[in-house]
Amino acid sequence: DFDKLVEDTWKEAQIIESNAFLKMLKNLRYLKVKILWSRLNKESSNSRKRKLKAELADLDLAIDKGDGEVIDVNRRHEVVRLLQDVEKIESLEVAQKAKIK
Repeated sequence: DFDKLVEDTWKEAQIIESNAFLKMLKNLRYLKVKILWSRLNKESSNSRKRKLKAELADLDLAIDKGDGEVIDVNRRHEVVRLLQDVEKIESLEVAQKAKIK
């Protein structure tokens, strides 16, 4: 996964530089930005998924106790849909990575 990110990023970097050392330095800077973006994107997705699951558990608890109102049931449906969206994106990313290999 990480190796593939490095390899793909290195290949896609369109650095035009006659000095080999400067070209490598610019490639490394580009790679650093891509790695940071990838890490933040993954953390954001994982964080969102955790928050949605926690909210879903809270809503389920309230509904199961009989304390849930119509707004809670509607919110639960929305949270389930959002979770499905996050999981769909994750599965598409996995499928894309498998397709590339």
